[in-house]
Amino acid sequence: QKILSRDAQYPVVRAMVATAIVNIDPSDSAAIEMIAEALQDFHWDAHEIPETQQTWNKLGQKRSVAQEKLLAGLTASGTEPDDDAYFRNVHEKERRLRSAILLNDLGTKQPEVIAALIALLGCDVCNVRGEAADALGTIGSAASSAAPILATLLDDEEHYGIGGDFYGNGSVWHYPGDHARDALTEIGVPALPTLRTALKNNSRTIRRRAAEAIGNMGRAACQPDHAAI
Repeated sequence: QKILSRDAQYPVVRAMVATAIVNIDPSDSAAIEMIAEALQDFHWDAHEIPETQQTWNKLGQKRSVAQEKLLAGLTASGTEPDDDAYFRNVHEKERRLRSAILLNDLGTKQPEVIAALIALLGCDVCNVRGEAADALGTIGSAASSAAPILATLLDDEEHYGIGGDFYGNGSVWHYPGDHARDALTEIGVPALPTLRTALKNNSRTIRRRAAEAIGNMGRAACQPDHAAI
């Protein structure tokens, strides 16, 4: 508990201690909030401590004690000095994204989460656009208001790597356009009008991915009320 009350100088250590405390006492609200804060933080890779994410996943509704902290994260501002403007921007957007994803885990405040994710679709950090699309896809049809903006990302080819080393060696390359396509597929029937419009777009890439999204819906896109594009 003493470590949790110190400055956030060593967030990885604090995350490890908070995880250990919650595994002993799943009702310790201070430690639960610290886990949420650690998972919000982009300054270190949460995958280095998979137990932290696993513990969060197992907490169920006990996670709700962190709701206010996560809501505040939806509008988080970067804290880096002025000469680190690029990293300030990246960290700010990553924190907002992670806050939205963690709130989605709670199943609460869905309108705020959807609005934050839609805003992140327009940010200038390509991996955030891709991951925001993924998060909207997990929400499904309730995120139908995101369909028009997701459609504009269908030709987004600014790639980013996942995995590999610092220089990108061994990374798997991702394109926000592919993630937007998959999100539209998960939104399903409510996204069909937007996708039908996208089939007439001047961009060949948009038309291709729109067709793929419709095809990936399978029979749901071919019901009598939704057939005939």
